[in-house]
Amino acid sequence: MNGTILGIVNGKVLYQNNNTKPNRNILVVGGSGSYKTQSVVMTNVFNETENSIVVTDPKGEVFETTAKIKIAQGYQVHVINFANMAHSDRYNPFDYIEKDINAETVANKIVESENKDSQKDVWFSTQRQLLKALILYVLNHRPPVDRNLSGVLNVLQEYDVEPKVKGEDSPLDKLFLSLDMNDTARRAYELGFKKTKGEMKAGVIGSLLATVGKFTDKEVSDFLSFSDFDLKDVGRKKVMLYVIIPVMDNTYESIINLFFSQLFDELYKLASNHGSKLEKPVDFILDEFQNLGKFPKYEEFLATCRGYGIGVTTILQDIVKLRSLYTK
Repeated sequence: MNGTILGIVNGKVLYQNNNTKPNRNILVVGGSGSYKTQSVVMTNVFNETENSIVVTDPKGEVFETTAKIKIAQGYQVHVINFANMAHSDRYNPFDYIEKDINAETVANKIVESENKDSQKDVWFSTQRQLLKALILYVLNHRPPVDRNLSGVLNVLQEYDVEPKVKGEDSPLDKLFLSLDMNDTARRAYELGFKKTKGEMKAGVIGSLLATVGKFTDKEVSDFLSFSDFDLKDVGRKKVMLYVIIPVMDNTYESIINLFFSQLFDELYKLASNHGSKLEKPVDFILDEFQNLGKFPKYEEFLATCRGYGIGVTTILQDIVKLRSLYTK
């Protein structure tokens, strides 16, 4: 089958073919216990046998119920498990950084997770610029095994931010100043963190260490060390991707949000190099959507995704939670 089952009316199935215009986007709103998962999510995971499918799975029950069937239907099954990273395919966000702006996006998402909107001041900006510089440094000047968040932490451990002799550059300063003048990592460092002085410099380092501290756990650092599959595969092959997200725990909301942001971007890049169409159409079924954080261009994504072969089912408990993220 190829399409979306919307429900039953007068004893007959109401069905939307994937060729329907203008789009294949659906909004589902229903409180806890209204059977959204059973009636909408699982029904359509079972029903779709041609398109790739990406489904958020807060409790892991969709995976448990449908994975073997999807394999039997010819799908390549992957699981990204943010609730239990030891039982997951791995995902390294650094693998999808091709330009400076991509590094800034990754740095912003990570720093943003520990800073409320009201705290986006010069401390926030400087911390983000320092993390961006560190990301660019490990990507361009460290071996592949260190091109991840653990590699960034290693640099911070190896090079002290305080000078050994008062008035001199610190070991971290010397590391970046030894790079070519036009090196992107040096520029990000010099134009951001290097210009801070005294107590503020120590404060920025302290804030960044607190921000990335939650990624030092071995299970988390292993999960973020390497990518077991390319996100573009979702638009190239028949893939069933389960994204298991924690319930009542937003510790890793920034990484979850970054994962989906990069997935959207990678699919768009793939389509743009393939006549503006994905090789394999993709269905997103985003249950508990409000737990994914805010996507800056989600409205634009919904408005343009059909042209690329993407359909999105956005599922949430009430409109109030949607307004809290995206305003009225």
